[in-house]
Amino acid sequence: MLKKHLAIICLLLMIMTLISSGCGTPSNQPSASGNNAAVGSKSAKREVVDGYGRRVMVPADIKSVAPVGSYPVILSFILAVGEGDKVTCGLPGSFSKTTYKYDLVFAPQLVTKPVVQNTQKS
Repeated sequence: MLKKHLAIICLLLMIMTLISSGCGTPSNQPSASGNNAAVGSKSAKREVVDGYGRRVMVPADIKSVAPVGSYPVILSFILAVGEGDKVTCGLPGSFSKTTYKYDLVFAPQLVTKPVVQNTQKS
């Protein structure tokens, strides 16, 4: 019964993440100050709004990501949108390879990638 509740909670969290990820308004248009290069150029950037409401400039073409924080949730979202090949860090050492075996099915390179966080709270 507990596993069923946890599965439902995880599903709801993933749905909320998908919905909230569309709340920002990325801008591909050059700004009045000329900070954005034309889309398609080598230095093209776009503005996104992060989870804290800050406006952040990021490259228009994202080549790699290193999820940190709530790693399983973020990694699941990245894998769900088909961008698992862009993940550049591995599973934290305390994560069981059997518990996260399906993450490794969709992104087998995680086994050989360096670990950038652990799950210790101290």
